[in-house]
Parts: sequence; structure tokens; C-alpha cells
Amino acid sequence: MMDQDIGTQDTPSNPPPTTRDSGPQDSKGWDGKLRVNHKATVTNAEELSNQDDSDEAAQSVEQIEADEDLLEDIEPDSDEIDLVHCRISSIPALRLDRFNKLEETKMFDQKLCLRQNQISHIEFPSNLGPTLQDLDLYDNLISHIEGLDQLGHLICLDLSFNKIKNIKNINHLKKLKDIYLLQNKISKIEGLEGLINLRNLELAANKIREVENLDTLRELEELWLGKNKITELKNISHLQNLKILSLQSNRLTRISGLSELPNIEEIYISHNALTEISGLENNINLRILDVSNNQIRHLSGLHQLTKLEELWASSNLLDSFVEVEQELKDKGELDTVYFEANPLQLRSPALYRNKFRFPLYATMASPTLKLNSGHQMPVVGFGLWKVNNNTCADQVYNAIKSGYRLFDGACDYGNEVESGQGVARAIKEGLVKREDLFLVSKLWNSFHDHDRVEPICRKQLQDWGIDYFDLYLVHFPISLKYVDPKDRYPPGFTYDGKNVVPGKATNQETWTAMEEVVEKGLAKSIGISNFNGALILDLLRYAKIVPATLQIEHHPYLTQEGLVNLARSQGIAVTAYSSFGPQSFLELEMQRAKDTPLLFENPTIKGIAEKHGKTPAQVLLRWATQRDIAVIPKSNNPARLAQNLDVTGWDLDGKEIDEISGLNQGLRFNDPLNVSLQKKQTSLPSSSSIYLSLSLNLTNMHTGTGTVSIIPRTSTASEQQLLSSFFSPCSYGTGKCSSAPVAAPALLFHHHRSRQRRRGFSSWTASVPAVLLPPLIFASLVVTLWAYKCLAMVVFQNKIIYMPSMPPFSRSERIADHARACAPVVWTEERTRAADGVQIALAVGRTGGKVGDVEDVGEGREVVILYLQGNGGSVPPRLPGLSQVLKALSASSDQQTQYTIVALSYRGFWTSQGRPSESGIKLDAAAALDWIARTFPKLSSITLWGQSIGAGVATATSATYQSHRGHSHLSRSSDTTRRKIDALIMETPFKSVRAMLKALYPQKWLPYRYLYPFLRNHWDSCEALEQIARNPEKPRVLILQGGEDEIVPRNHGEELEEVCKAGNIAIQREVVKGALHHEILVKSQGRKAIVRFIRSADNTG
Repeated sequence: MMDQDIGTQDTPSNPPPTTRDSGPQDSKGWDGKLRVNHKATVTNAEELSNQDDSDEAAQSVEQIEADEDLLEDIEPDSDEIDLVHCRISSIPALRLDRFNKLEETKMFDQKLCLRQNQISHIEFPSNLGPTLQDLDLYDNLISHIEGLDQLGHLICLDLSFNKIKNIKNINHLKKLKDIYLLQNKISKIEGLEGLINLRNLELAANKIREVENLDTLRELEELWLGKNKITELKNISHLQNLKILSLQSNRLTRISGLSELPNIEEIYISHNALTEISGLENNINLRILDVSNNQIRHLSGLHQLTKLEELWASSNLLDSFVEVEQELKDKGELDTVYFEANPLQLRSPALYRNKFRFPLYATMASPTLKLNSGHQMPVVGFGLWKVNNNTCADQVYNAIKSGYRLFDGACDYGNEVESGQGVARAIKEGLVKREDLFLVSKLWNSFHDHDRVEPICRKQLQDWGIDYFDLYLVHFPISLKYVDPKDRYPPGFTYDGKNVVPGKATNQETWTAMEEVVEKGLAKSIGISNFNGALILDLLRYAKIVPATLQIEHHPYLTQEGLVNLARSQGIAVTAYSSFGPQSFLELEMQRAKDTPLLFENPTIKGIAEKHGKTPAQVLLRWATQRDIAVIPKSNNPARLAQNLDVTGWDLDGKEIDEISGLNQGLRFNDPLNVSLQKKQTSLPSSSSIYLSLSLNLTNMHTGTGTVSIIPRTSTASEQQLLSSFFSPCSYGTGKCSSAPVAAPALLFHHHRSRQRRRGFSSWTASVPAVLLPPLIFASLVVTLWAYKCLAMVVFQNKIIYMPSMPPFSRSERIADHARACAPVVWTEERTRAADGVQIALAVGRTGGKVGDVEDVGEGREVVILYLQGNGGSVPPRLPGLSQVLKALSASSDQQTQYTIVALSYRGFWTSQGRPSESGIKLDAAAALDWIARTFPKLSSITLWGQSIGAGVATATSATYQSHRGHSHLSRSSDTTRRKIDALIMETPFKSVRAMLKALYPQKWLPYRYLYPFLRNHWDSCEALEQIARNPEKPRVLILQGGEDEIVPRNHGEELEEVCKAGNIAIQREVVKGALHHEILVKSQGRKAIVRFIRSADNTG
């Protein structure tokens, strides 16, 4: 035990009513609690002497080591033990044997909750009460668990987020209905055959390769197996009651048995390797089908799926969709369809317009890099080197259909005409527009003379059949003697087919001509290829336009880290060719490539690929793209085309990147200097600052050797020393090239500063020491960015906080757009004015007639729910979800009760006038309540329902509406007899705007969380609930939280619940399993909770 004693505090014999009704008392400042029949509170023993104040004075409990005396004073009829987030480290024994004394007539739901502690080992003793039904050990450190077979009455078991590797001996748990084992290390689970009553099995994010005895789980309704290593799922045809099947992110190549699942409603099998899916025609109850990120070519059998609501088929190989197009056009319930990143050719695209209006195929399937020219370049492209002329046009066309948008060509490849034909075909058929593509070509060595650059560029454009290149590169920093294209094209390295004859053009002369190409609109960006560090620094001395990209050979055998770092330091993006190393050169019969082990077979690459469920090629490409290096692979195989694009949506960890980089050998395969020449020493002219002394040892193409050395002609001795430390000669003949270190800072900034002075840069930089200039610029940028963010947050806070244009296009939508999805609920748009005269819109929905038919209720009851929207749940996209609730309410009620939902659109949202602000929205809510009071004279019950930030509006409105009714500054009506607010629903609520900013921006260095004193919006649900608690008539409160809420932390709902309990407010809190922030209404659990609560509030109201 720790130095702090743990005791229990009995409820005083005559407790005040507020204490008894408010539920369990919590120790102040402590997240977890020991809750047993409302009579026990974990606290400090020294505080127990003052029974009246012990709950207020209790200190935070740091750690509890539970032993057999922990529950010594607990009442024998206790029904729940809850120790959440208490940092418990061990459970030697829990004496719950007194629970055995419970009479059979007492059907308590015994629960033991020890979630979010630090338990590493737990053994359940035989004296554990047989009435225990719910065991919650979520988020601990458990790796081994014993004694489960003793818990014969267990119904729910939650061991998610632990370190369990194997599960055994659970076949004795005959009554078990729910098992949650998410995010463990389970590779095998035994004993499923005994779980005859199991309804929900969740095993996502483990290491499972196969699940046995599934056919025995006849009552199973939900099966969650996502993110495992399953290659085949067997024996699912016996699961006749299965409703949800989740198999995302596994290794499935085929799936069978779907046709035998008549009750299946949701199927999720995205991110696998499926090439087809069949048997769907028998799944007549299917509502959601997700087959995204597979390799499926054809979808069929959808015409009988009359209940299908959502179809997700993105990132596949669908290219012929006529059959599916015919099958889907009559689907009345289908409201969401995603086909982006597919090479589809649909005749009637309007049939598949989904509610977010995403395109049917991606206009640029790859993420992009922003070049220093301001243009965006895709990270993944298609390389045209060695693409056969006979198939080139078809390959380019098929690559565009697969989602490729960058094509890397060159004069020397000899296939630019055919490449242009493939592009023209794709544009003609409407697959892409010219502006969707990023086309690259290169200037060959024979055309480096200033007057030759523009003509050859125009010829290449003519070959492609386009008006401009997106990027035009200098292929090599080598000038060769001019060859007339009429004589031989492309000319290659030789002048006459035999001899290499150097040209006289300097790199400066060539680059000046390249800059003129940009000025004349023939290219949007220009760059360089195969340049080393010395030549880059030299070019930066005279360049008016800094190269946008540097294209180099880059793979794990040749990482060239120094060159990559140098390019990045100058704002030059890097593109890698030959990303697969020797694989690219085998077809050239290069002996060096044959002698080198293939990267595809490297144990390191293969191990990482297996771990991520990817191919070695994908791992090699991701190694580059994750480091912001663009890649240009090619393939003739449609499946590999798709795989090569899928190299940006997943990540390698830092250790894996380092392991791959550690394969570096300085091994170069692209060796243009290994050519047959006359044996002589050749000197090539260079730029004004350096010249290239090229020493070639002349033998055959693959065995000759040559070295390149960089010699500064006019530099000082100190500069020569710096240059010699930076430039590392490459032995081209042996293929070995050591990685050059990053250039010395003084040299780098010497080039930078001299270039800036020539361009008229401010003279003060000349007086600042070079070593201080970068930190000064960086610090200035940081301060400027901070100031800008702070100013924008304060000045534009209403737009940032409320976001009236979310979801996209919601302001232009109409109720009629969602009429089919809402039926039989009828929605109408009504108008009213707030106290300041601003006109606001209301969407009013009800079954059995429009709002004008309220007199038809007769002597029955009229129940109205006022919905207050959140940022992402605004009207009208939210109407289908609200209709589901309204339909359930109407279906479960008697004919004497009429339910109506009034959805308020704040000012600035949808068709309402004005601009959103806290003060204005308060007036809007009051005006909506006034409209309800006037429109529904027989109103029996009213409920406020707020979502996200709308929950803050709901609590503030509930707190102030009754006390201010009739006051002119909030209301246009003087009626003081309006119905009180009976219930309050808080869906995924924040505690306050201040807490919201901390949750959304947890990084302490961001400015937003510190700007609360300067904000004009202070929605605070805790403060509003405390105000509600002081009123004699309190509404009932329901708090709904998403189990997987990505925005609101779990503790927000818990703390709001505690505020309600402290204020004697009737409170219910429910966590909707698997729901994200905006998915409460998507989950049946969330809808049912809302319906139950509204009906109970109506009955008690």
C-alpha cells in the first residue's frame, strides 16, 4: 500500500436531499472514483474526521494498489465498482465473495470498471462473485490474464488497448454477448466455439492471420477484424444473423460466403487486394458497401440491393461501368457514392453526384509538392524512359486512367510523339484536361548552344502536341557538338554515331536560354538533372530563375544525402529516377546491375513490406516520398500502376527509414561517361567561375573509367579548401560515388549574398554576418507568423469558430435536395425575425402533415424538439439524420402524440441573414423558441438538442430563456406563459470555447489556446449548467459522446456529467461505440438513445 490510506465514507444517516439525489460523490480533483450503491467515496483517511467536508477537502489520489481490504466497508447489495484513471498498478485480490449472498430475485448488473490504469497482470480469484456481468479493463498494460473461466455470468468483456498476445479458456463463458479486444497483440484466439450467445466480436488492430470456429457463433451480429493480417476468411456462411462485417486493411485476395448472409447490413472490406467481389445479389438488406482501395475491375450484382444507401469504391481499377450505371440509376435510397481515383467513363455522371460533390475520379491522384516557381508538382509520376514506341501511347493513356498526372519524358527517350498521342486521346475522351496534367521534358546535350535551346524546345512541344511544358529540364550538365535533327533524332551521345565530340556551350549560356523559354511561355518551370553540388552552386551565381527541381539517380544503394540536402537548402525540389536501383538497368544488359543484389529481394526491404502489407516496390517509393522526394516509376501492369500510386497514404516509422537509408553503398548505375572515345585528355570549357577537367580512360562502354574533378579557376586558397572539402569526385567507371557533405555555411551564403546583391536586395544584408542571417530571417518569419495567426484569430474569430460554409455547398442546398432521404418526414422552410430584426430560417419537420396542420392534433399532445446545429451538422445536410429520429419517435408513439423537429439555422448560415456571433445566435435561439410558442398553442413538451458547439448554444439558451422570457432585448414576444424547457440533449459537447481551442490545438506553441481573453465568443456549458441548477425547475439532460470522437476529448462529457450531478440535475450520459464527432446519428445506438430520452422526457414532462 502507499502512504495514503484508502477508506470508504458512509452516507450520513440524515443526508441532505441534494446529496442523495445527486449520485455518487467524487473526491475533488480526482478523475476516478470508487462508486458502490452511491455510498462509497475514495478519499484520504485523515480527512474522514470531518464527515461534512471530507468530499470537498480530499486530495488527488496518485495511485491505488487494491488489496482484500479495499472493499471492506462496502454494502453487500452494491451493484457497481468504478475505478477509472486511478493509476492502479496491481490487483492481488478483490474480495467480492459477499456478492454471492445476493438473493436470486435481485437482478443487479454487476460491473467492475478498471479502465485507463496501469495494470500489467490480473488473476481473477475463485471468490469473485458469480453475478459479475460487465468487466471493463480498457487501456491498461495487461499482457497476461488468468481466471476468466471463473466468470460464468459475464456478459460483456472489454480488454481493448492492452498488450495481450493470446486469449484462451473463454469457451466457458456461455453468457458472453460482447467481446472487445481492439489494439492488442493477439495472433490467435481460442475457445470461440463455446460462445453460443456472442453478438459482438471486435478484434481490430491485432496480428491475427486466421480466425477459427466462426461457424459456431450463430448469434453473432457484428464482426470487426480490421487492420490484421488475414489472407482468407473461412466459415462465415453460417453467420445467418450477422449485420456488420468489417475487414479493412488486411491481406485478402478473395472473399467467399457473402451470398449466405441474408441479414448483412454493412460490409467494410477496403484496403485489401481483392480483384473481384461476388454474391452481393443475395444481400438484400445491405445498406453500406465499402470496397475502396482494392484492385477490383468489375462490380456487378447491385441491382437487387434495394436498400443500398452508401457505395464506396474509390481507388480501384474500374474502367467499364455501363452495367453498374444501369443498376444504380433506380436506387432510391442511394445517397452517397464515391468512385474517385478510378479510370471510369460514365455516360451519366449526374447519377452519381454525392452530397459532397467529389469528382468521380481524381483530377490529381497523387499529393503535390509546391515548387519555388509557385506551381504544384505531383509527388508520384510516370517515367517514360525505356517505354517502347509501339506501346507508349497506350501506356500513357492507361496511366492517366489509373490516376497518373505527371509524365516524365525527354528528347533522348525517342518516344515523345507517342507520349503526346496518349495524352491527346485521354483529353479527347474527357478523362482529363490539359491543365490537370504535369508534363516534363528535357533539353538534350547536343542543343546547349543559346540559339539552339528555343528551337528544339518548340520541336519537342510539337512532338507532344501541346503548347507548353509544365517543367523543362537540362538533361545533363554536358555540352556536346550540335547534331541537326534532320540528320539524326534523337542524336544520343555521339556526334557521328561513333565518337563523342564535346560542344563549346557553357552552362551559363544554356541556363540563360532556358530562362528565356520561361519568359516566352514555352515552359512554366525549369530545372536541372544530373548536376552535382559544385555545378549547382556555380549556376546559382548567375541564375535569374532558380531551378525548380533537381532530378537525380536516387535509391537505397545511392542515397546522395549531401546533394539532396544542398538542393533543399536552396529551395530546389528533388525528383528521384531509378528508384528500384539495379532493377531498372537489367534490360540494358549492364553487368554491374547483374552483379548487384536486387532491392526487391533485400531482407530489410522485404521485412518492412511484409509488416505494412505492401510490396517491396511500394516500400522503396514510400521511402522517397515520405522524405518529400518525388518519384517517377513506370509499369505495364495495371495492378502495379495502382500500387505505385499508393505510396503516400501510409507511413514508415523513423527506424524503418533509417534502416533503408543504411543500405547506401554509393553505387551508381546511370553512367553516361562510359562510352567509346579516342584515347586522349579532353578539357571542356566551363562557366566563368569554375571549369570542368574531364579525364576519360578510354575503353569499352562498361569497363572504361573516368573521373570528374572540380577545379576553381579564380578562387582564393581558402575557397579552394572549402570547395575541396565539399566536392567528392565520382569514379564513374566503378560506379562508386561517396556522399558529399553539405557545403560549408560560409561558402553557401557567399553564393547567396552575391546573387542577392546583384538583384538589388536590401543593402543591410551586406552588413550582417553571414552566419547570423539565417537565424534572423527565421526568427522574423516565426514572429510574423505568430502575429498573423493571433490577429486572424481575433479579427476573424466568428468565421473561424462558426464556419457557416460547412459542410461544403450547404448554403446552396435546398430542402428538396434531401426530400427522398427524409421521407415520410415532410420538411418546410419557415422564417422569423430575431429581436434585432435579422431574418432567420427554420427547417420544420414532422410526420403526418406540414406545420400548418397542427390543429389536427385535437386533444392529443404536441412535442417539439428545437435542434441547434454544430459547425459540421448544419441544415439542410443534417435533415436526413434528424428524419431518422423523427420517424422512430412517430413509429413508437401513440396516435395522440405529434412530434415536430424545428432546426434553427443561425444568422449567416443557410438562407438566414446577417453574420454569426455569440450575441446574435442567442437572439436567434430566443426567436426560434418564441416562434414555437406562437405556432404550437397546444405544446406539451419542448426539448433543446445541440450538437458540438450547438450544445453550448443549447445550455446557454436553457439557462437564460426562462429567466428572460418576455424581455424585449431577447424576444419579440411579451408572452410570459410559454412552456418551460423540459429536456436538454448535448451531442458531442465541448465544455466551453476555451476548452475547445485547447482540444483542437493541443500544441503549446500554437497561439490559439492563449487568445481566450481576447475572444468575443465564450460559450461555456459548465457555467450554463450551474446556472440551470439554481432554477427550481430543471430540465433533464442527456450527454452523447462519440466512442471514437476525433475532436472532443472524453473528459469533456465526464466533467459536464459531474457538474449536473453536483447541481442535482437528472443526467444520463452515453458513449456511442465507434462513432466519430459527426456520426452519432449514423450509429443506431445514438439514434435509439435520443429517441428513448425524448420519449421519457415527454412522459415525465
